[in-house]
Amino acid sequence: MWKIVVTFAILGFAGIQAQEEFCIQCSSSAMNSDCVYPERLANFTQTCGNLTGLCFTRVIHDGQIQRGCGSEIDSTECSGELCSICPLASGTSVACNDQPLPVDRLTCYTCTGNRTSTCGAMNGTLTEERSVMCPLYLEGDRCVATRRNDIVERGCFSSMHSVNCDITHNCCMGHGCNHMDWDLVLTGAAFGFDWVDCKEFLEIRKKLMKVSALS
Repeated sequence: MWKIVVTFAILGFAGIQAQEEFCIQCSSSAMNSDCVYPERLANFTQTCGNLTGLCFTRVIHDGQIQRGCGSEIDSTECSGELCSICPLASGTSVACNDQPLPVDRLTCYTCTGNRTSTCGAMNGTLTEERSVMCPLYLEGDRCVATRRNDIVERGCFSSMHSVNCDITHNCCMGHGCNHMDWDLVLTGAAFGFDWVDCKEFLEIRKKLMKVSALS
């Protein structure tokens, strides 16, 4: 008799376990951008209160990213490259919403330093693989490299607070394109990349920052 009771208890517990769903649940912010990067998501996996078999990732109004359970979002409103819903694999506790969004999210070198620092190094020491995803999403975002007072700064236009736009052509299009060496930062010369005047993006970024401040 006890064996039967124990057996049913074990099966019942297993049934409860099988009904649990796990999704990554987090939102990025100006103070913490971990939710953006797949390699930093391990600690954000949590059980979902309502079972839908789905997880989601989306870019919200201020360029930040949000990840969560399917019950938190209207699936009919989730479309395009800025919102993704994924199905959970049956019988697993592995969340599915751990991918970059958009899939081809821009990556840039992000650093500050003088001529002798790694950030000010010659072009040959910087490779695209060492660039990182931009913490904010801005349509038409660019990579930036500027030099002022013997300090070079590299990063994403969307999140750099003081881009020197007095010098034109210091914004470029393409993953990790802001890799030019110290002497070329001032001239805007590049190696086969499309460099543009970053002034045209100042107003776009101001609007993004205004929305972020109100949220």
